[in-house]
Order: sequence, then structure tokens, then C-alpha cells
Amino acid sequence: MATYLTAHFAKSLVWHSSILLFAFYLTEACGLRPAMAGALLGVSLVVNGLTDLAVGILKDRTITDGRGAARFQQAGAIVVAASFAAFCAASLLPDGWRLPVAIASLMLFRLSYPIVDVAQNALLSLADFDDIDRYELVAWRFMTGGVAILVIATLVAPALVLDGGTATARFAITGAILAGFLLLSSSRLRIGPLPRPPVATVREDTGSAFPAVLVIVVLTGFSGTVFRKLEAYYAAFADVGAGPSMTLMIAVAVGNLASQPGWLRCQRRCGTATTLAASAAVTLLAGAAFLATMRPGVALPAGILFGIGSGGNGLALWGIVATLGARGRPMLRFGAFTCLSKLAQGAGAAAMGILLSRVDYRHVIGVPGNALVLTMIVAPMASAVACIVIVHALRRQLK
Repeated sequence: MATYLTAHFAKSLVWHSSILLFAFYLTEACGLRPAMAGALLGVSLVVNGLTDLAVGILKDRTITDGRGAARFQQAGAIVVAASFAAFCAASLLPDGWRLPVAIASLMLFRLSYPIVDVAQNALLSLADFDDIDRYELVAWRFMTGGVAILVIATLVAPALVLDGGTATARFAITGAILAGFLLLSSSRLRIGPLPRPPVATVREDTGSAFPAVLVIVVLTGFSGTVFRKLEAYYAAFADVGAGPSMTLMIAVAVGNLASQPGWLRCQRRCGTATTLAASAAVTLLAGAAFLATMRPGVALPAGILFGIGSGGNGLALWGIVATLGARGRPMLRFGAFTCLSKLAQGAGAAAMGILLSRVDYRHVIGVPGNALVLTMIVAPMASAVACIVIVHALRRQLK
């Protein structure tokens, strides 16, 4: 398990950097207009999502054990690491080269990342665990991802956003370090001890819960992207009395990380449907807390609650897909799951690019009641309401 979690940690550092910081990097360090940056990131996520599905379909019948999945992800990690490092260093290039290199490396990153991602995800299903232990592995995975977000919020993001977007050299060095760590950890996963596929439980399962899971992941993918894209700008430009603040980013990561043991206990005792509904309720509470005052100072408690809600939602959804995948076709199931998630994220990124292009975000995002913060908070609240409705309608399938 240790080699798997280390590889997931490295992958999470790279992925969450792309989700949390790439929009800010393109606009503030590379000089791309917000609408163009949003469109570029949106298209790149669509490409990423469709590639997820293609990888799942193409490798559905050929990758059936842990070693095959591990070898596949290591091959992809080489391209992912190179393209990620190149993107992070693009702002150091002369003006004529900066944007072409950034765009080319971004698209290569999005095309190659599914090789690592789908294969590592499928290992959740290929592990020789029962369903209870599988959910525990998902919880550990989310805690590892939470630590990765904390690292980004406390170390990586400040190097970029706390210097007005001009600390490009430090960001390039950081990108190279993260890329190297990804290569090292993926190699260790290949040669480390790997679990065997569960022979006795592999069987075709239509999984009546799967369509509902796909609908929910689309909702959370879109709303989560809206929140995360604006989160970086809020962290950089919202004045909390002592300069720009990373409080919200850190609070969300802490909430997600610290809540996993509690959500795991909730899932074991009450089931998946209750876990999904409860996580949505926490998200609504977080939004209400923030909207009640609309002040940056409330970011800490509201951010923790947002992280808690996100943590429960993620544990439930990924746990369902992992258990269904253990019964057959894990590459295809995870390929479809992450495909729709990233298509929704792409739509969210494009929408935020349009919104940011229409306002002076550097000056208004810290103003109480502004449209950007309202959008950042209301989007996950609306998704939470929809999730509660779906869970209520399909409670039996989501047990």
C-alpha cells in the first residue's frame, strides 16, 4: 500500500497544481487573457477526459492485473513529467516562445496524464481486498491527496501568487522537482510488491448505481472547478488585513484530509447514500456560513467545511466505482468516470474564463458581496442540492 500511496501523492501534486494554479499561471505569468486561458484550459480538460475514456476502452481487456496497470502508468509518467516541467518553465522563455510552448506542453500533459491516472485508479479495483478494505484504501488515498493539496497551498502556490505572479523561476524549479518525484514514485510502484487481482469476485456487474454516480460526478466536477479556479484568485487578491491570503486553500485541504476517518466510519455504518447526502449537507452549511457574512475573515471555518463536504463526496463516489470495478472492467469504469468528471471540469474552466474576462477581478474579488465570490460559493451549494435530490430518488441503488 505504501508504494501505491506514494505514487498517488506524487500524481496528486502534479494534478492539483494544474487544477489550482494553471489558470492563474497562464493569466498572471504568461500574459494570456482570462477568456483565452479559460477556453484553453477547458479544451485541454475535454481532451484529457476523452483520452481517459479512450484509454479505458483500449485497455479494458488487456490490463487485468496490478502489474500490467503499474507498468502502463510508469510509461505514461515519463511524458507527464516532461510536459509538466516544460509548462511550468514556459514563462521563462522569450515572448515569442512563451505561449506556444505553454500551449503545446499543456496539451501534451493533458493527453498523457490519463495513462498514469486511469491505470493508478484501476489498481483500487485490482487490489485483493474486500469491499470494506477497498473503501479504506480510498480513504487513505484521499488523505494522501489532501496532504498534496496542503503542500501546494503552503509551498507551491505562495511561490507563484504571493509575489504578484512574477516568481516564475521558483515555479519552474518547483515544477521540475514535482516532475522528478512523479517519475521516481511511478518507477517504485512498478517494481514494488503489488496486490493480486481478486479472482473469486471478478464478474460482470451492470452496477445499477453507476449511472447515478456519473451524474453526480458531472455536477461536482463542474461546481468544484468553479470553486477551485476562483480560489487561487481569491487567495492572491482578497485582502484580509495582512496582505494576500492562502487561508481558504489551506482550510479546504485540512477539512478534506481530516474528515476522511469520519466519513469512512459513516460509510461503514450508514452506507453510501447517507454518506453522499451528509457530505452535501455539510457543503450547504459551508456555503451558508460564508454567505452569512461575505467577509474574507470567515474563510477559515467555511473552507474547512467545504473540504469536509468534498471529502465525503469523494470517498463515496470513488468507493462505489472501485467496488464495481472489482467485479469487472475496472479500466473502462474508471475511464468513463474520470472522463465525465474532466469534461465537467473543462466546462467549469471555460465558464470561469468568461466570467473573469468581464470583471476587474484583481480589485473586486475581495469586496464583500461581489459576483465572483458569490459564484464561487453558490456553485457547490447548487450541486449539493442536486446531489441530495438524486440520492433521495435512488437511495436503494446507492446503498
